[in-house]
Amino acid sequence: MATTKHTAGDWIIGLFEFPATRHYVAAAVPSKQNHQQTKYIAELEQTHGAEEVQANARLIATAPEMLKVLCDVSDYWTNEESVHHIDALKAGVRAAIAKATGEA
Repeated sequence: MATTKHTAGDWIIGLFEFPATRHYVAAAVPSKQNHQQTKYIAELEQTHGAEEVQANARLIATAPEMLKVLCDVSDYWTNEESVHHIDALKAGVRAAIAKATGEA
């Protein structure tokens, strides 16, 4: 897989309720002092229905997993020896789709 430059860590969804309802996507990443530090990735104002904003936040939060799965698929296509890993590849694709659609 190619080296990525995006914020590492699990991207999670949170909710601010003050001063207005806003969803955010953030990652908890280690700091230089070995403590967890929150890095905000995106903030989504609830200008549309709550369901649409939540769906958009889930899609953004799933971006790192989707990128990894796409890189794995690309590696699979170019490496005949990886045929033994097809079940893990399928599971990764299904997991990314479930997270993005809120079914995880």
